[in-house]
Amino acid sequence: MRFHRHEILKILPYLQLQEIVFRDRLTASPELAFSILLARLAWPRRNEDLEIFFGRSKTFISLIFNDTILHLYNRYSAIIEWHPLLTYEKLQFYAQRLNALGSSKIWGFIDGTFRKICRPKRNQQHIYSGYKKAHGFKYQGIATPDGMILSCAGPFEGRLHDISLYTLSGLETRLEKLFEGQEPLFLYGDSPYESCYRVIAPYKRTRLLTRAEIAFNCALSSDRISIEQAFGYVTSIWRVNSLDINLKALLQPVAVYYAISVFLTNIRTCLRGNVVSKRYKIQPPLLEDYLLV
Repeated sequence: MRFHRHEILKILPYLQLQEIVFRDRLTASPELAFSILLARLAWPRRNEDLEIFFGRSKTFISLIFNDTILHLYNRYSAIIEWHPLLTYEKLQFYAQRLNALGSSKIWGFIDGTFRKICRPKRNQQHIYSGYKKAHGFKYQGIATPDGMILSCAGPFEGRLHDISLYTLSGLETRLEKLFEGQEPLFLYGDSPYESCYRVIAPYKRTRLLTRAEIAFNCALSSDRISIEQAFGYVTSIWRVNSLDINLKALLQPVAVYYAISVFLTNIRTCLRGNVVSKRYKIQPPLLEDYLLV
């Protein structure tokens, strides 16, 4: 189950879906609109398959789904990209919990992810990744030890490198402002991030590493595997992001699908927690705090 009904009823008052102005004079209750959104994102099924389930036409389901997901993105895109919960005091707390496991002054984990889509008819060169040999969009995510993805910047063109994502997202400016006059804390990322501001990368094996450097790499790689589960939840729970043949950029707002999937995954973590938050014994934020109620 993605959400139980009692969880849906708890979430709905905060999302204010009654503010949606549907097209063609369509009317839908907030519960119906949110249920259609969850059903479409949970599995890459056709609108025709949902006609019997909801008792509405495929045109109605398509319009309600698109209007609802765009409403949520327009309303919450700012906190999806960078959540106000990421204060210096909160980062210190994360670093202390990770430090207890040997990850000194690390507060979170940064990574880029590529989401494949169907090859478009126009502007293919902008979203084609030669490394992935596919068309798609890229996102830059920051996962924290409470199992949340409190920063998901994007979408960016699929042809871009992770370093380009770091620059275009404005993350360096955010971190400079956040750490001004404060003791520096760091993100942990892959080796391409080693030249980035306030990001630590693993020691390269281009020389004989010391025992301390080997221990550092081992400790962080273990943490990173656990944290990457937070990214894995997004595509495992919201499977529409996995079937690229159905993601047609010129017909659907497919670039929004992954961002809203991250948003819904964070809501689910606030309500239930996950294996990451349980490992580090950190309670995820309350739903009211995450949605800035």
